[in-house]
Amino acid sequence: MNIQKIYEKMLNGEEVEFSVAESNEDRQKWAKCEKNLLCRLSFEGHNGTVLLRSASSSTPFCFTGPSVKLKTFSPEGFIDLTVSPKTQVLIHHNNEIAGEIREMEFKMNNGTSQLFIYEISGGGIEDKYMGLQLESYDSIFWKKEYPYEGETIDAQFSFRLGDQCVTVDLSREIDLDSSVYREILDKILVLVEMISFCKSAKAELMTERALSGENINYSRYIKPQSQDIGFANLICPMRNDTDMWFDFLHCVMQQENVTYQWLIDSGLFQAIGNLYFYNINEWMLIKLAAALEGLCKTPEVDLFEGKEELKKYKSARDKAIEAIKRQGEQKDISEYVIKQLIKNIHDNKRQLIGYPTKWYVEMTLCECNIKGYLDQHLRSITDAINMRNTIVHTGWAKEWKTGLMEHIKILRNTIFLIVLARLEYPGEFYFSGDEHKQPTCLREWQF
Repeated sequence: MNIQKIYEKMLNGEEVEFSVAESNEDRQKWAKCEKNLLCRLSFEGHNGTVLLRSASSSTPFCFTGPSVKLKTFSPEGFIDLTVSPKTQVLIHHNNEIAGEIREMEFKMNNGTSQLFIYEISGGGIEDKYMGLQLESYDSIFWKKEYPYEGETIDAQFSFRLGDQCVTVDLSREIDLDSSVYREILDKILVLVEMISFCKSAKAELMTERALSGENINYSRYIKPQSQDIGFANLICPMRNDTDMWFDFLHCVMQQENVTYQWLIDSGLFQAIGNLYFYNINEWMLIKLAAALEGLCKTPEVDLFEGKEELKKYKSARDKAIEAIKRQGEQKDISEYVIKQLIKNIHDNKRQLIGYPTKWYVEMTLCECNIKGYLDQHLRSITDAINMRNTIVHTGWAKEWKTGLMEHIKILRNTIFLIVLARLEYPGEFYFSGDEHKQPTCLREWQF
């Protein structure tokens, strides 16, 4: 049967036979594999489930791990399915086992497509604490041109906030193995990260489909790890202001230099992930301080010029450690104290080789042209980082001169400013906390 017909059957909830792919060996071995399962799929919301039974009336099947990879293919294409069964027992022909779909991929060989549709899990605008949901079906549009086979093709991007869906309509069909398709997917991944930043909660690319007319040439589903439960409105930079979301996303998505790899290299990807707001505790303070350091220390500055200077430092350090050991033995100092002194020397290596965190933060805020914020809040930023250091090195903090939430808010607001400055966003946003009733913008903190 044509692989596209098999895929349609599967989406309609009919049984489809798959071969178990036990390794990454060639398709010929999979085709000869006797371990076949009949699968019947169903989807409810973002979750896919499957009922499995053995395709042979005489041969039972036993799962050997937490998931199983299944495959069916023809000369026209293939369907891959990764399933997590709810039990590891034998499957006989006359009974079924339920499972969870972890991933599903369908692809037509040599297929070309003109329309691409992406669904994002966790991309909605709703406030889980206030019970507010904004039903906005307006779209953000942006355009991009791509070189393809000696000509230029136009791409029209459209993102609808209401149903968390992105469509990309091209002026002509392209090959799914082309660089244009990879660049389009890269932009979608950037959008997902920007949505995560807006709401300080994880958004994920859940499904992607490539169409030629009404025919689907490619489809992929990945079970989302996060739950779309909304976000804490008063802690996020764009809150539930749809105009602010539109302005920010439209600004970022039109920038050529903002790629997924650039987000990683610049530290923005890691910082955005550490802004996810769930529980207020010391671990959140640790994550935010680490995110700020990552933003400011990308790249890290080395005080030593070249390997020879670093070798001299290491030689002096090793001599100092030997002297401590020798003098400690002569003066009958306890072994514990000696080990602690040596540990302190090793722990200080990073501070000796590079500049302290405070210096990096100052330099970054100056480079981002937000010196006014630096002058006003450097003491609070330093206090928050010092409190993080105390917790990390001692396991707890006996005294808090400033409340935990105040430390969290100052670190979040500092990260907001750096992220938005590097994304060159001139518009408005909110600082974290219900005391910030009015939005602000980068230019207010320049001087």
